Amino acid sequence: MDLSKLDVTKPADKGAVMQVLDPWTNKPIEGMTVTLLGNDSTLRLKRLADINSECVGEDGNVNIDAIRDKVKDIRVASTIAWTGFCLNGKELECTPENVRMIYDKTGFHWLVGQVDKFMGKRANFLSNADGK
Repeated sequence: MDLSKLDVTKPADKGAVMQVLDPWTNKPIEGMTVTLLGNDSTLRLKRLADINSECVGEDGNVNIDAIRDKVKDIRVASTIAWTGFCLNGKELECTPENVRMIYDKTGFHWLVGQVDKFMGKRANFLSNADGK
């Protein structure tokens, strides 16, 4: 088997659409989706490598708060599009600022959980891949 056919980076870089589920009923919210890069994406892997250099001091101490911030940054950067997002009656464009605002709101942590779970499941990105 040629290992190049098993490279999962391309489909993760392409992204996949996640259907947002209602936190109360766990049923799909019609028209509400998030397009995400996968955990195997080039962007995520590079930013994870940056965490080591930026969050570990010369003394070897790890700055947990800095790591949390970097993980949030990766989640925001991995959100490349969304549909159906409104807040207080106003449509929200998918910008890094709006994505961060929604993901940081305590009342929307259920969405962050869905995003993290979806991104962590490699099959979500491979199901639409052409294998090349």
